[in-house]
Amino acid sequence: MVWRPGRFKDYYSRHPIARAVSPKYSAKRTRVRQIIQKAREEKRDLLLTEALDVIQAYGIPAAKGTMAHSTSDVRRVMKKVGTPVALKIVSPQISHKSTWGSASQRGSTLGGRTGLS
Repeated sequence: MVWRPGRFKDYYSRHPIARAVSPKYSAKRTRVRQIIQKAREEKRDLLLTEALDVIQAYGIPAAKGTMAHSTSDVRRVMKKVGTPVALKIVSPQISHKSTWGSASQRGSTLGGRTGLS
């Protein structure tokens, strides 16, 4: 077999994936800049809610969520949406769940063993 430069390029240029059109997202760039600038000024990572706002600002569907500030808020949300639910920490002091303890260590105990359900 003789190696011909460009052989695979020719093949892939005819391949259907090469002709696929990438989706176009309308971006609310001003909103994205504001969110990122605020985090930079505060010298922190984006909070989960801010990251979801950025994703949605680009028109990309994202999971819906509700902020719960207390145990009673969590109970109310669980009654409204049903179970199971996923709890995420939103805090400038905790940028990742491993900082506090993994979800499997803390979050999975909510399924009835803590009295929340």
